[in-house]
Amino acid sequence: MNIAKTLLKGSLAIAIGALYACGSDSNSQSSDSESTPESSASIGEPSSAENDNAGSSSSVALILSFEEEMARDSLFVEASADTGFSAIEDVYHNLASDERVVFLIRHAKRITKTSKEATLVYAGKVQAQQVGAKLVSDESFAYGHTDFVRTQETAEYIALGRGEEFPGSVVIPELTENWYIKDAERLAVYDTINNPSLIYSKWAYNNEYSDAFYDLKERCVRAITEIILPNISQTKRVNIFVSHDMFIGPLTVYCTNKKINRLRYWETDKWVYFVSGIAIVIKPNGERRYIPIDGIEYDT
Repeated sequence: MNIAKTLLKGSLAIAIGALYACGSDSNSQSSDSESTPESSASIGEPSSAENDNAGSSSSVALILSFEEEMARDSLFVEASADTGFSAIEDVYHNLASDERVVFLIRHAKRITKTSKEATLVYAGKVQAQQVGAKLVSDESFAYGHTDFVRTQETAEYIALGRGEEFPGSVVIPELTENWYIKDAERLAVYDTINNPSLIYSKWAYNNEYSDAFYDLKERCVRAITEIILPNISQTKRVNIFVSHDMFIGPLTVYCTNKKINRLRYWETDKWVYFVSGIAIVIKPNGERRYIPIDGIEYDT
């Protein structure tokens, strides 16, 4: 680790400590809004709650305002600014014993149709099982996915590849491209050549077409703190959440501080590949780091 990284990690710890101190004095009431709560649950050690995916608790009660969450997450992003992708198995096997992780990945290869009912092709089932085979261990995993058939199938075949009986899953319908869209009609005007990968890539990196989308940072922080983290298992250390490329692409760009190179579609002609995505690694004190991951080698 170079000197700059070392200094950044030291600054991160100091700044987070200051935010914790501020958060402990803030108003602990949550918002009445169902879609955009004002504050989010803190993430600490797994508890023994009966509902496995009912959210997370911490040994230190901490409620942050959304503005504090935004500032806090900026520090995590600065410390996580990777330029490339890591193998999912490397991230898993290098986890500390007291860390938890969410592997948020795109579904495996599907049939041509894009409807909710579209299923995986045979090659996609193989891809998902290959991911599972790389994650074989004695511990059981928790699974989540959107309300699309192909994302549930991907989760099931990953479990099969691990040799694990599928334990059931949590459905998270928000993990789709619609999370970012502010004006669908305006977006349709821009996407005249039906190439959403290009549109989403230019928006995420360059803020082009910004009148069709919400603010990238605001939506990504809300996705992490209000959708993803509250759905992780309280009793299992590893979570596999299966989503879609148009949700994962912008999130990965944000989480790497726009340093990730592959997703510059207008330059690389590459986007979020099947079973690739972002790992969210969570320390006991709530600190997070973000790691772009490949479930299989790109374009295989």
